[in-house]
Amino acid sequence: MKVFNLLGGVALACLFGCAGSTAQAGSINGMLQSAICDPYTNGGKNCIKPNADGSINVNGGGGVGSDVNITGLNGSAPDTGSGASSAQTLRTIPATDTPIPVGAATAANQNTANGYLGTIAGAVGSSQPAACTGVIPISQTSSTDLKTMTNKGQICSIVLVAPDAEVVSLVQGTGTTCATGIAALIGGTTAANGISLAANGGFTATSSAPWLVMTSSAQHLCLLQSGSGRVAGVITYVDK
Repeated sequence: MKVFNLLGGVALACLFGCAGSTAQAGSINGMLQSAICDPYTNGGKNCIKPNADGSINVNGGGGVGSDVNITGLNGSAPDTGSGASSAQTLRTIPATDTPIPVGAATAANQNTANGYLGTIAGAVGSSQPAACTGVIPISQTSSTDLKTMTNKGQICSIVLVAPDAEVVSLVQGTGTTCATGIAALIGGTTAANGISLAANGGFTATSSAPWLVMTSSAQHLCLLQSGSGRVAGVITYVDK
């Protein structure tokens, strides 16, 4: 068996008793154990010899051998550091069972010592939309304080139906029916300046992800209405 152009210049290596070979290569479990040489070159040139440290010695046509680390690149051992390095640096990532960190996009989360780019994981993880698992059933005949949020309430869906003509506004604030620091979310800050619902008409806005976010934490969510007709429906939200 002959090997051609092995490692960029050692050619016609004889493995098993080829005529004129200067050495034979034995193997244990598929690993090269002794030198192999070009059988057509005298003087032990063009040889490959394994070293105990895992590198190999390449003896070229000039008869001068040099060690090449087979785990390296161009004879250079791989870099195991972190941070900036010169061009064409071969770098290894240490094996670890530590999961990729998730969190804010900070240098602490980059975890470059373990080869992870935690910034990406953090940025992606933090931007995922929350699921609206909260449900507020609505059935009212006057302006109502629907929910007091702990954080900034985020709304995914609103469905309102009125058998009688009504004008409605969805607002946030504190105090009785959001009267203190009132701010409009849908419509105006009063029922009269809100959305007009015709008799047996309604309003819907649904999504699988939040699209309407309250401006501050610990706010009440209120539905104002202009008359005394019944307004029914549902709001889905997440308090995050």
